Parts: sequence; C-alpha cells; structure tokens
Amino acid sequence: MVAYPGTGGTTQFATLSNTYTPTSGNAGLRVFNAANAGSFDTYVTTPGGAMTTANATATAFGGNSAFFSVPASSQQVRFTNAGTQTVGLDAGNNTFVAGQNSTIVLAPAATGTTTLRSFYSGGC
Repeated sequence: MVAYPGTGGTTQFATLSNTYTPTSGNAGLRVFNAANAGSFDTYVTTPGGAMTTANATATAFGGNSAFFSVPASSQQVRFTNAGTQTVGLDAGNNTFVAGQNSTIVLAPAATGTTTLRSFYSGGC
C-alpha cells in the first residue's frame, strides 16, 4: 500500500498487487507516481548508460506501471517527462536482486524546493 498526497491536500491510498515473476536471473520492478507533476517515463540502465528505450512509459499521477524485468545488479533509474528525454529525476543507482520484486515511488518535491524525490522498496 502507498499513501501519498492527493490533490487538494487530501491523503490518497493505493493498494498494489505483487503478483509478478521476473524473467530468469532478473528482478522485477514497477513505478508508482505520487509526484503530482505530470506523467513520467522510466529508464533503467547500467550506471551512466544511454537512455534508449523506456522500461515504463507515461506513468500518470496516482498510477503505477506494470512490473518489468531488470538485470539483477546495480542499475541507474531515471525518470523523464513523458515522451521526452528530459530527466526530471535521476534516482541514482539501485541494486536489484534476482527473483525479487521492488517498487520505486516517484515522490513530490519537499516543501520549498522543486526537485522531485523517490524512494525504493525492495523485496515487496
């Protein structure tokens, strides 16, 4: 379950299913958009790798992507404004474990800033 700030200052809740089996030797990842800053594409690459094909596209506020398989290793996660290569947040490198599902939540900027944030929940 994810609790996030909804429009108008209300707290919203989303229940997410963990039913997914990643491809052999990989990990499963999905994205939840709690940022209320538009839709985002997600790119998971080797650290510093080129963003060629988005792993998840146009994940809207209050929604989540489908699970997708990622290599079980250290991978860089970047969010771009949907349909562009403009990075809205570089979530840095995350280590993914083979056979394990994870969720990364795109979160709103802290009060007084414009920089989006994220947090990662492994083993969910």
